[in-house]
Amino acid sequence: MAADLPPLDCAASDDLEQELSHHADLLVLRLSDGRERLSALEDLAATLRAQLDTDEQMLRQLDGLLGRTTEMPLDSLDSRLRGAALREISVQILAQRSPTKPVHYREWYAWLREAGHHVSGKDPLASFLAQITRCPDVERVGGARSGRYRLRTAP
Repeated sequence: MAADLPPLDCAASDDLEQELSHHADLLVLRLSDGRERLSALEDLAATLRAQLDTDEQMLRQLDGLLGRTTEMPLDSLDSRLRGAALREISVQILAQRSPTKPVHYREWYAWLREAGHHVSGKDPLASFLAQITRCPDVERVGGARSGRYRLRTAP
């Protein structure tokens, strides 16, 4: 049988509710901060992936120039987009599909894929995002975390 507990007096009950509410507020803040930090780290990881792709491509080209390899350059076998070519084709697609309206990068990436293009990298979407953020013809709209972009208007 369960023991009957004496009822809490109102002051103790109010204090407990206040303390629990304070802890809940702290958790909300910690979760919000954690999500922001995670998003920033994911952006950093995407940028790093793109830089590694660029560095690997440059190393293959240098090895080819220095005669350190007898293999055909991987770029001649790989039809996946990277770097300047990715930016150029992405801007062309954005200009065709949404010349004036902002678009979320995931939808833009889907348009690129619908056009039959493939993006280089272990995480192609992250590589795509890293490249379009470097494109001078494109601007971010709606804040750093909106994920929306549009063609930059001429000054």
